[in-house]
Amino acid sequence: MIGVSSSLFHETKYTLDEALEFLEKRVNYVELVSDSDIGVFKNPELPLSYNLEYTIHCPLEDMNLASKYENLRKVNVDIIEHLIKIADKTNARVIVLHPGYNVFDSMRPRAVESFLKTIEDMNKLQSEHSVQLTIENMPNYEMMLFKTPDSDVIDSFGDVGITFDIGHSYLNDNIDEFLHSDEKIFNRIKHVHIHDNNGDFDEHLNIGDGKIPFENYKKALKKLNCIKMIEVQSRRLNNIEEIDKSIFELKKLLE
Repeated sequence: MIGVSSSLFHETKYTLDEALEFLEKRVNYVELVSDSDIGVFKNPELPLSYNLEYTIHCPLEDMNLASKYENLRKVNVDIIEHLIKIADKTNARVIVLHPGYNVFDSMRPRAVESFLKTIEDMNKLQSEHSVQLTIENMPNYEMMLFKTPDSDVIDSFGDVGITFDIGHSYLNDNIDEFLHSDEKIFNRIKHVHIHDNNGDFDEHLNIGDGKIPFENYKKALKKLNCIKMIEVQSRRLNNIEEIDKSIFELKKLLE
């Protein structure tokens, strides 16, 4: 169950059509992004033309599930509901959501309160549809929520799952906390993002081009019964075809 995120084609000349044609020759699963010219919002019917299965990533721009402004928070919920309808059209299994952020430290409690309110709304939406909603753990940026596997926060997720991003987790030095420390947390992981970095910032490198010791987590990654989605940025590659390295390395890791 290996896939590649269409975020690979952000800031390139590829259309969504061309991106899916490229990926169909290499993998069975694709994570559809929502932003830019290759975003699934523009043509939700197009992915059905390909022999692929899908997950969907929420927009990166203008989204904050932890907004302290109730009207903005509700707009975000409406956007997610729209994504769920697109997921129904594309037969997507999973939707990946970012947890949100706060700019000022003093607003952190308000942001967490708003985020948990949004989680309640997500559970209501999920109960009405077949798609699995998930929250992605964030890199080590101060303003971001959900950087660590806090069991109290995760217990409040209800039926909403986790998209475990191993690159983000490496930056926070907590891969073992997600994969090895708590079976309840491990069992909540419904989707995985795979990419590499050198421990300094969120580089989204090909597997093996950074310092993440993937072999240490081979057993846990194999045990996770979910799609492992490669999420490499094109600006880290000399050409798009270099993504084949990550596909090869991930297949070898999961043998």
